[in-house]
Amino acid sequence: MKFGLGTVQLGLEYGINNRVGKPSEYNAHRIIDYAYKNGVNSLDTAAAYGSSESIVGKFIRNSEADPEIKVSTKISDFSYENAMNSFYRLGKKIDYLLFHELDNLIRNSATVSPIVEKLKKDSIIDKIGVSIYSPEDMMSACNYLDIDIIQAPFNVFDARIMKPDYLSIMKKSHIELHTRSVFLQGLLLMEVSEIPGYLHDSCKYIDKYNELCNETGYTQAQLAFLYVRDNNALSHFFVGCETLEQLHENLEINKMPHLANAIICEIEGLFNDLPESIINPSLWRR
Repeated sequence: MKFGLGTVQLGLEYGINNRVGKPSEYNAHRIIDYAYKNGVNSLDTAAAYGSSESIVGKFIRNSEADPEIKVSTKISDFSYENAMNSFYRLGKKIDYLLFHELDNLIRNSATVSPIVEKLKKDSIIDKIGVSIYSPEDMMSACNYLDIDIIQAPFNVFDARIMKPDYLSIMKKSHIELHTRSVFLQGLLLMEVSEIPGYLHDSCKYIDKYNELCNETGYTQAQLAFLYVRDNNALSHFFVGCETLEQLHENLEINKMPHLANAIICEIEGLFNDLPESIINPSLWRR
C-alpha cells in the first residue's frame, strides 16, 4: 500500500490544526495496530519527533508485525552512534534512514559514505536518503551522496517535486520518491476564519480550494488525500493522525476511486505558483 502512517503526532503535539494534542502511548499503539491490521505497513518517524521512535519500537517488539512493517526514520546529527540509537529505539533494521536536513548532509559530507557503507554492511539500515523542502535541495543532495530515497513535501498547494525535470533525474538515478505534508500540517483542512494572522496570505488560496471542493463534491480531506495518492511517481506517501477516527477517515478515503483527470488538471492550474512562505511550514512565523 502506498499510504503510510506518519507518526510525528504520536510523539509530540504537531500541526497547525491539531486540536487534541498528543495521544497517550496506549492510544498511539491502538492507532498503529489499527493501521497495520488494515493494510498500512509503512511507518515514518524521526529521532526529533519526541517519543515517536520509542513508541513505534515498543509496538513492533510487542506485536507480530516486525518482519512485514517498514520503518523510515530521520536523524538530524548524522553519525554511526546516532543511527544505532535509532536502531535500538526501533528494535529492528531501519528500512529507510534519512538525513533530517540537507545542511546536515553537507556538513558531514566528508565522512558520510564510509558510515553509510558500514551501517548497510552491519545490517543496521537498508537504504539511505534525505528529507528535503524543495526540489533544489534534491539536486544538491545528489552531489554529496549516492541516494536511495528522497522524501519531499507534496500536496495540492505544492507539487514542485513533480516537475518532469526532477522526476527524470530521480528515475535516471534510481531514487525512490516518498512524500509527506499531504494536508500541509492541517492548513488544507481549515476554514478561512480559523487561519492565524501569520498565514493571512494563504486565505485567498484556501478560499479557492474550498470552492473547488464544493464544485467537485469532495471534502477538503478527500481531495487533498486523493490528489497525492493518485500520482504514480511516488512509492509511498505518509499521513499522520492524532486519533483513531482520523485514521479511519483516511483509510476510507484510500478506498475511493481515482480522481478524474479534469479535477487533477484544475488543481494544478489553480495552485501552480504559491509563495514559499505559504507552502513551506518552516517559514511560517508563529
